[in-house]
Amino acid sequence: IFRDSLELTTEAHDTRVLQLHPLIGRPQLIGNSRHITGAFSILSLQWNEAKKTLEGLSATIPGDTYDLFIYVPDGFDIAKLTATAGKNKIIQVKKEMAGNALKLSFEGQQEQVKWKIRFNQALK
Repeated sequence: IFRDSLELTTEAHDTRVLQLHPLIGRPQLIGNSRHITGAFSILSLQWNEAKKTLEGLSATIPGDTYDLFIYVPDGFDIAKLTATAGKNKIIQVKKEMAGNALKLSFEGQQEQVKWKIRFNQALK
């Protein structure tokens, strides 16, 4: 998390690609492994405040690992995680948490992949 400025070093003939996202006080998708825009393969995305769920529909490449990167603010914990393709084919998802960054990884499918994360939120 950066405020006001960010200092980066770029070597000669090198590039850096940045995505900037405002903090919105709830879990939010900040990127994926399919394209540098972080949104190319995201067909739908929604947050349900009442149910504390973040869910989306992704187009993946069969057999390739697909990663979702999600910012999880302090006070939120994962309660349940699901991913399905086609007619409810369950897909195994690997999750890695580092600080406030959640990385979800699964194998790309022929069909679109529907993923859903339900969070618990600590009372303030």
